[in-house]
Amino acid sequence: MGNKSNIQCIIFDCEGTLVDSERLVCQAIVNAFAIFNVPLQLEDCVQHFEGGKITEQLAKVQHRSGTSIDIDKLEPIYRQQYALLSETHLQPISGVVDLLTRLKARNIELCVISNSSKAKLKAILSQTQLSHFFGNNLFCGDDVGNWKPAPDILLYSAMYLGFSKDECLYVDDTVQGVQTGIAAGIRTYQYQDIIHSYRAVSDQAPVIRSTIDLLSVIDSPFTSQPHIA
Repeated sequence: MGNKSNIQCIIFDCEGTLVDSERLVCQAIVNAFAIFNVPLQLEDCVQHFEGGKITEQLAKVQHRSGTSIDIDKLEPIYRQQYALLSETHLQPISGVVDLLTRLKARNIELCVISNSSKAKLKAILSQTQLSHFFGNNLFCGDDVGNWKPAPDILLYSAMYLGFSKDECLYVDDTVQGVQTGIAAGIRTYQYQDIIHSYRAVSDQAPVIRSTIDLLSVIDSPFTSQPHIA
């Protein structure tokens, strides 16, 4: 089946959108703080998670918990804890493999942008067996010297691949990611599963509740952005 819409390229965030890493990130944060005898609740951490640089997330957790642990000591412990968890628990989001397979069949270009390093992004996609869907279409903050929620990386990826903003669609799960898409002027959808339905959503970024809902978005007229829930 060919692609009948004007969307030629779909740009995905990685963690929390393609791979189910957000709870692992939050569990690693909980584990890291526990080493410093600071008890945190996993669900509270998940509820307040907004994406972005991990040092910023750790600082926000410190503010909420009223602690002042040296970030230079906390960050490497967090990264160690996350590495241990991801080795055995990191998986694609439910439905992602089917979605990407169908999009490829429609000859839609697929791309990933991330605030993570290129090495980490490649490792995540390799571990979850998603690399072949994207090839070299991987872009990180280091490529432009700026990170989400600034729109630079999103605009750069579209330009590099040769697509106009109107030919692209962006999917992200975090508040910062949605801000990135809106600032870039690229049609943006926010992925939220039922568990994370508490998050604030911009009127400019309708919600999709499952990854496969993206197909109905592509098939719908682009004169409006329906809220899919």
